[in-house]
This record gives sequence, C-alpha cells and structure tokens, in this order.
Amino acid sequence: MATKMNQRTCRFGELELAMLTAGSGPPMVLVPGHTMSIERWVQAGYVDDLATDHHVIAIDPLRHGRSSHTADIDAYRPDLLLAHLITVL
Repeated sequence: MATKMNQRTCRFGELELAMLTAGSGPPMVLVPGHTMSIERWVQAGYVDDLATDHHVIAIDPLRHGRSSHTADIDAYRPDLLLAHLITVL
C-alpha cells in the first residue's frame, strides 16, 4: 500500500522550498545531496519504508528538485540554508 504523502512549499521572501511529509512517529529528515531531489527518496522507496514508523520530512534545498533556483549567489550562503531547514522543521 502506498504511503500518503503531503507535498507543499515554504516561502522565504521570493524563494520557495519544496517539501513532503509522510507517516507518523519520531521525525526523520531527508535532505538530498548534490544534484538529487526528494523524488529520488520517493522513487527508491525510502519514504514508504521510513513512514511506517517515522514522521518523514523530506526537503529540497534551494536549486534542488521543485525548490526555487536563483542566480543570486548570496541566497546559497550556509547560514541561510541552515535557517531555511530550521524554519521548515
């Protein structure tokens, strides 16, 4: 049986972060690596498997998947990327 997944976006000024949530239980945060997106976690079955006993929170950082892409290099500062993740959580 497929897991119910809730997809949404979070706004940060002009930028949007794509995310999905699924399941219930202790939180499990999935953040894809370079050139990946949360769709890879879904396609590989990780979200379905983990959602059986976790609250899965999968986040596409800026310039990944369905999240915003911007040419503004300052948008990718590590402190801002961390602030985005903390806000989403």
